[in-house]
Order: sequence, then C-alpha cells, then structure tokens
Amino acid sequence: MSPPPADFTDPDDACCGGDTGPGDFYYRILRGWTGTGMENFGDRLSVNDIWRVVLFLKTIPNGTLKKGVVPEPKDFITWQPSKELLAWLKSEQKLEKNASFVKKPVTDPYMQEAMRVFPGLAPGDSFYINGTKETLSLQAARNAIRTIYFDLLNRAWAEAKARGEKLPTEAQKAIPPELPGE
Repeated sequence: MSPPPADFTDPDDACCGGDTGPGDFYYRILRGWTGTGMENFGDRLSVNDIWRVVLFLKTIPNGTLKKGVVPEPKDFITWQPSKELLAWLKSEQKLEKNASFVKKPVTDPYMQEAMRVFPGLAPGDSFYINGTKETLSLQAARNAIRTIYFDLLNRAWAEAKARGEKLPTEAQKAIPPELPGE
C-alpha cells in the first residue's frame, strides 16, 4: 500500500512520526483518510465500536496480537505528547490546574477490577444503565465490587467459624486482595 499503513506494533504509531492520540485514531476510523487505503467506517460501525477498535489498537504495542492474549487495561498505551509539544507548553502555557500527561498506576485492587470489567471507561465518565435512569461510573463499580467482596468474605468467614475451623485473626480480613475476583 502506498503510503504504508501505520505500524501499530510501535508505540510511535503515527505515519508522520510521534504517537497518535486516541481522538486522531477515532477520526481516521470514522471518516477514513484521503489518499490512503484507510476507508470510511463511520457508516458501518457504531460510536462504541469505533472506540473499542481505538482502545484495542492502543494495546497492540504491548503484544496483544499474540495468540491467547486478551488485552487488559494495563496494556493500553496512554498517549504522550511529543517533546516539541511539551517544550512549547513549558514556554507558552502554565499547567497549574491542568491534568498531567503522566499516567499514574492504579494500585487500588477494587478499581483495577472495575477497570477490567469496564475497559476504556475513564475515571470521570459515567453512563446510563440500560432501561433505567441510574448511572454507572468506575468509582461506583469499584465501590460495588468492594462491597460484594467483603460480603462474600464475611459470609465465608462466618460459615468457616460455624463449622469450627481455625481462622486467622480478624485483622487478616483487612488486607486487600491482589485481585478481588480471585
């Protein structure tokens, strides 16, 4: 193909050098790219499907095309601005209350599980649950997962105690799990 398509296995996946932001990928999939083999998928894919493709594309540099690999939120490559853009920002802009470009790792196991359940949902996003006026966000999902985890833990603890099993100290229940789903 001329020009050749972007190399999605490289974090610097843009045709013109540097990293391609998710919004740019979305627009390319929606409208196509004139002068290339990239056709318009806006008539065939829903908004959600296009975002799913974008999120998947941004995991490919971390080896998610390998057989048997299921992409997880940790595989997503966060868009990083170029050195030139950062230099310009430093000289022209003050980022006092703006969001940082540095992705901080999520260490809360309940939030990690919420991010696995709802991949691609950003911390500030929420959506309506089908057929209701209730909204769901990552924070709400995290809280629900934590509540379910402790409910199951307390039930299992009570059942083991009722059977007369030797249990560790109550303080052990306060140690967070590595993965709530385990």
